[in-house]
Amino acid sequence: MAKIFEGHTALGIGIVNLVILMLAGVSGAAEISSCTTISSPGEYVLNRSIIDSDATSCINITSNDVVFDGAGHTIDGDGTGTYGVHVYNPTITVLTNVTVKNLVVTDWDDGILYHQVAGGSIANNTANSNGIGINLEGSSGNILTNNTANSNSIGISIGDSWNNELISNTANSNTVYGIGLGVSRGNILTANNVYSNNIGIGIVAADGNRLTGNNANSNSIGISITHDSTENDLVNNNASSNSDTGILLVGTYRVGDNLLINNNANSNGYGFRIEGSNNNELISNNAYSNRYTGISLSGASSANTLTANNVNSNGYTGIEILDSDGNRLTGNNANSNKIGISITHGGIDNTLINNNASLNRDTGILLANGAGPGVSDNILSNNTANSNGYGFRLEDSHKNVLDSNSVISNTIYGISLINSNDNIINNNHFDNINNAYDDASYEFNTWNSTKTAGVNIIGGPYLGGNHWSDYTGVDIDGDGLGDTLLPYNSSGNILNGGDHLPLVTPVSTVTPTVTPTATPTATPTVTPTATPTVTPTPTQPISVPEFPISVAFPVAGILGMVLLLARGRD
Repeated sequence: MAKIFEGHTALGIGIVNLVILMLAGVSGAAEISSCTTISSPGEYVLNRSIIDSDATSCINITSNDVVFDGAGHTIDGDGTGTYGVHVYNPTITVLTNVTVKNLVVTDWDDGILYHQVAGGSIANNTANSNGIGINLEGSSGNILTNNTANSNSIGISIGDSWNNELISNTANSNTVYGIGLGVSRGNILTANNVYSNNIGIGIVAADGNRLTGNNANSNSIGISITHDSTENDLVNNNASSNSDTGILLVGTYRVGDNLLINNNANSNGYGFRIEGSNNNELISNNAYSNRYTGISLSGASSANTLTANNVNSNGYTGIEILDSDGNRLTGNNANSNKIGISITHGGIDNTLINNNASLNRDTGILLANGAGPGVSDNILSNNTANSNGYGFRLEDSHKNVLDSNSVISNTIYGISLINSNDNIINNNHFDNINNAYDDASYEFNTWNSTKTAGVNIIGGPYLGGNHWSDYTGVDIDGDGLGDTLLPYNSSGNILNGGDHLPLVTPVSTVTPTVTPTATPTATPTVTPTATPTVTPTPTQPISVPEFPISVAFPVAGILGMVLLLARGRD
């Protein structure tokens, strides 16, 4: 064709355009003006609105390869058990390649229903005041984009369906779910906006779905995962300003193995709430300014991992573990809350490592029984609890291990133990106005381990007890462990026992240089009537006269003698 029209560009373009117009005329979309069944492939366009239809199903599509364009018109129904657009053919296992676009559907049981449809598209539609705005049942591989579903019971529903994509849809003011996934797998929800619903996005008995970059704000609950839902991924979603909870995982049946990364759950009642749900991972999420708690684990939630989350400025607790065992918290920041991190009501075998719980109004890290069974056997290591009221507070908590934590500048106590026993507290750094309180109501708590070679929290050569800013004893033998005023008891605030191996900064040893053959140039002047002769040798202890003498030695020599005498008494 390029050769035919060579040198006649304008003519060529004109003929091409004419051909295109002719083809468009031949294959133009068929117009629809009333409720009907579309049983043949092709393009169809609605040329007027249909109002108050009494049809059970207004537009029935029973063929593959159909495009139905609403052209901005409305299909309005008048009853329950009805469908605005119903894509389904009971004689064909799966319909394929069906598109519904640019349509408004109102007052139907289902505004748009895809039943056993694959590889289709639903785009740029508005579905309001229906039972379900847009509904997929037994369908796969469909793409839903730029639809708006409002004032329905459920805005968009994905039921028993898999591998569908929902992109940039809006679902608002729906009474149950904005978007609901039930018994569905492998669906991807990206950049959808769901607001002013009861639940923004609900995942019910659904596995392996992925939610990325969605906004679920100003609902009662932003995103919920319930009823035997596993292996769902939530990444970079924003669930904020919800009246109850930003992101909720509830294991009414088994809910677990879900992954939550880089989500924001701010200014809700609770940021993240995990109830009776196991083996979930929460990584690098943010929960700020929630009325109650940033992240809550309760109802026997176990084996969950919380890593590098930021839970700050919440009304009550940054991270709380209630009646839940075997969870692991690593590298989280829980600052400027009332309580940074709490384990209460029977939390057992939880591990807290490298967390920062500082600047909290009441307590950095709290272990308290409350009304439940005992809190015990938890490990708290390498955490920072600075500038709180209490750094660590234990109440009715037993057999926990606290080691290698930094506890500085707390205004009430660095650590307080009430009705708590058999706890091990060692190798921590305490520098507070009041470092410790232990009422020793039951048995003793242990404040030091056995002296063991190894670098301690202040860089000394031995592990033993804790470093206390107000310990005034002396390290006689230079091993970095206090040897006097033992046990350390925080000015009597540790009522029974105390730290028998408090850590101190080791004193460097100065060894004098002795030259046996040196002849002193001056003889020391002795004032008393008797003039003793002192001739020390390197292999003999120095004999000190029992009467007062005045001897002039170089300063280094005096320090050397003091150190030698100290060693001689060891």
